Amino acid sequence: MAILTAAVIVLAFACAGNIVLTLGIVRRLRSQPAPGAVFAPPRLTAGVLVPEFHAQTAGGEQLSGSGLLGERYVLGFFSTSCSSCREHAPEFLAYAVTERLDPARVIAVVQGSPEEAAAFAAEYLGPLAVVAEQDGGPVARSLMVSSFPQFYVVAPDGMLASVEPTVSRLPSTSRV
Repeated sequence: MAILTAAVIVLAFACAGNIVLTLGIVRRLRSQPAPGAVFAPPRLTAGVLVPEFHAQTAGGEQLSGSGLLGERYVLGFFSTSCSSCREHAPEFLAYAVTERLDPARVIAVVQGSPEEAAAFAAEYLGPLAVVAEQDGGPVARSLMVSSFPQFYVVAPDGMLASVEPTVSRLPSTSRV
C-alpha cells in the first residue's frame, strides 16, 4: 500500500509540474506574434508634427522642414523600381495643378540612382521640386516612409494633415 501511495504522490507532482510548464509555454506563446503575421513598420500619421528634414533638389535648391513652414506643402515619395509609382506620378502632378499649388511646395522624393531619378522626374513629374535619394535616404527615413508610393499633405504649422497611399485619397489643400 505504501508503494501505491508513493506512486500516486509522485504522479500528482509530475502532473502539477506539467501544468505549470504548460501554462508558462502558453503565456510565452501569447506574447509572441503568430507565425506568418505581417506587421506594418512604424509610420507617421495625421496630426503629428513632421520631423525636421534637409534635402537638396535636383535644381540645387536647399529644402528643410522648417524652411517650408508658413504655407501648406505636399510630399510625394516614389521609387524608380515601383510600377505603381509610375501610375501615380502623373496623378500627383495633376493634383498639384488642380489644387493650384506652387510647384516649389510640391516635392517629389524619388528613390533610386541619380540617373534613374532624373529620368523618372523628367518623364512623370514635370516642373515639381524633385529630391533624388538612394534607398532609405534622409527625407524618407525622417518621415518613416516604408512603402511606395506615399503622399503627405503638411499644414502651414508643420502638422501632418494627411498620409495616403494614393493621390485620389488626398484632401483638397484648401481645407488644410
